[in-house]
Amino acid sequence: MTDTRFNLEKQLGSIRVDKDLLTRLEEYFLSELARMSGVSAKHFPKVFSISITDGVGTEVLHSIKDHRPVQLPDSTQRVAVSYNTSFDYDDELAAKIDVNLSFGREDLYTALKVNCSAPNARQIAISIEEAVLLLLEPHWTHNRLFHPFVGWEVLLFALMFVAAATGFTLIASGQISAASWLLLLTAALLAYFYAAKRLKPWSSFDSRSDRANEEVWRWFKFGVLTFLLFGSLLTLLRKRLFGF
Repeated sequence: MTDTRFNLEKQLGSIRVDKDLLTRLEEYFLSELARMSGVSAKHFPKVFSISITDGVGTEVLHSIKDHRPVQLPDSTQRVAVSYNTSFDYDDELAAKIDVNLSFGREDLYTALKVNCSAPNARQIAISIEEAVLLLLEPHWTHNRLFHPFVGWEVLLFALMFVAAATGFTLIASGQISAASWLLLLTAALLAYFYAAKRLKPWSSFDSRSDRANEEVWRWFKFGVLTFLLFGSLLTLLRKRLFGF
């Protein structure tokens, strides 16, 4: 039967990457992709790699077991898992499979690409996509909320500018109460644009740095909620009930 080619590419949601996830991905590639393509366990390290890019450079491993530290480097920017038999000219291979799974701090660098050449290339590629997504499922995060589409980002930035300008205008006219709410909104949007995006990247990694960011975010979140509850809402309720 003549081989056909099938390529698919899928942008991935926000996710947290740790060594446990990378281990399970490696095990799947070794057990299933090697079987689909006909690659032996001995030949597997030649077609499989995990690359970790940090502030110093890129480390390429042929097994996550070769990464001795318990956590990933503090300045990790990107992790990629690759399985590539495309350039293997062994005619005995049942299928040519090229899988690249990339996790980056920006959504642009977080994607799954599958290229397959085989008589049933479409079915193989789709089954790989489904299996990988199933492995990733427990690691999805809500960080995508801090990375809106460009249109929404422009709209929110315009809202922040208008709120700030109006707030200062109201202060100048003596309307302090109304101005305080607008300036509070401005502060919240500033925090969203600058603090939250830094603390909540699209892909976060299990490193000391990212764990510290999570702790800062936890304190920041509860601090904002406490301020809104006790500094604003309860004050407004008190004024409505007691007049002072």
